Amino acid sequence: MNFDDQPEEINLLTQCPTCQSTYHQQDARLIQKQGSTSIFHLSCWSCQSALLISIKRRPSGIVCSVVITDCNYEDAVKFKQSPKISVDDVIEAHNALELDNLIEIR
Repeated sequence: MNFDDQPEEINLLTQCPTCQSTYHQQDARLIQKQGSTSIFHLSCWSCQSALLISIKRRPSGIVCSVVITDCNYEDAVKFKQSPKISVDDVIEAHNALELDNLIEIR
């Protein structure tokens, strides 16, 4: 992705929240653009932590959400394309953990 293709809001993220290194803005990569919402992955060249950034443009302004992650760009794209986790999936995982005595019920 060219720097010119990135929304100007990405420029507000100048330092890694984990190690305070200065971001290289060219490392911001688009994961998805749908309507007025764009999702980017931005990785830190120094500590390898990353941000998932959701930017939504609205008539009243811009809404931006940022999550720190250890996912690389390829993982983020893969997870974005995966089916959503259902309530049944959570119950199944809970039951599997409970059967293996990996968690203790209090």
